[in-house]
Amino acid sequence: MQDVVWDIVPIKEAHIEEQYSITLNWRISESLKNFPFKIYKKKFSDDSVEKIFEGVGNQNNQLIDRDVEFNENYYYQIVFSLPTKELQSSWV
Repeated sequence: MQDVVWDIVPIKEAHIEEQYSITLNWRISESLKNFPFKIYKKKFSDDSVEKIFEGVGNQNNQLIDRDVEFNENYYYQIVFSLPTKELQSSWV
């Protein structure tokens, strides 16, 4: 999907409450700014997928995922709902 650019920051220890977190940042093209989207997270160890966020393209461009475990790999995908189809980014 060419319309979404992801900048993923690897897991790092947060100073708040001694937790781990992943910060997701993305940029959305003008053509998608008024469409709803969902962000999904996939856990590498068991391949489970869960929806972690719903929004509209112009709402925000950052999410901090604090529901993560040390030494676990996670992948994220953004899916836009257009009137006639869904646009899915690659898992990153």
